[in-house]
Amino acid sequence: MTSPSTGARYLLERRGGSSGASSGGSSGGASSGGASAALYDGEISTPEACFRAEATLHDDGAVELVDVGPAAPAELRAQLLMFARLTARGAPARRAEGLAEWPQRVQRWRPRK
Repeated sequence: MTSPSTGARYLLERRGGSSGASSGGSSGGASSGGASAALYDGEISTPEACFRAEATLHDDGAVELVDVGPAAPAELRAQLLMFARLTARGAPARRAEGLAEWPQRVQRWRPRK
C-alpha cells in the first residue's frame, strides 16, 4: 500500500477468522465467559514513515497496543488507539445486530496538525 501524500492513514486489519457474523467471539477472536477479543495488525502511514503495531481489542472497549519496530510519535499513536477503542466498544452492538462482531478492516485518514 502506498503512503498518503498528506496527513496520516490509520489501518487496523484483523488477523485470521472469517468476516461473517459472530457470536461469543467466534469470528477471529478469543472468547471467555461471553466476553471476546480480537487481534489486529495496526499501521500508521504518513508521507515520511510507516509505523506498525499489534492491537488486542476487547469488547468492553479495552485495547492493548504494542509497537512493532520503531514507535510512532505520541499524537499518531493516540489516534490509532482511539480508532481501536471505538472499534472495540462497538463490538457488542454489532454482535446484537447479527453483524460481524470484529470488522476485517478499519481504515481512516486524518490531516496532520
